[in-house]
Amino acid sequence: MITPNDKIGYIRRATVDGKEQFKYIEAKIKSVRVGKKQTSVYTDKFYALDAEEIEFNTEMIGKDGGIMLVNEPFITNDEYSEHCRKTVDYWNIHGARSILDAGPPTEKGGVE
Repeated sequence: MITPNDKIGYIRRATVDGKEQFKYIEAKIKSVRVGKKQTSVYTDKFYALDAEEIEFNTEMIGKDGGIMLVNEPFITNDEYSEHCRKTVDYWNIHGARSILDAGPPTEKGGVE
């Protein structure tokens, strides 16, 4: 359950002058409103967000943070926020790779 004590994290991807750029955005939740059809989350930086979508995205990331979501909101904490900032800085220098990108062959013959 999302509460006003939580923070929303969001990694934005944009193409600037033909180069992919990332930015980590963090927003404080101002209010959570329960409606008939959906629960909406209001922050100081985003339009109304769907609480169910945020909760699903947060579950996808998992407790270990092994997956990074781009262009999707998620609940964050201080430790994961720092991880996101460092990852975004790295991506802006070295580029990002998707889990769908085929990597170089590994010793076992598969791809990374």
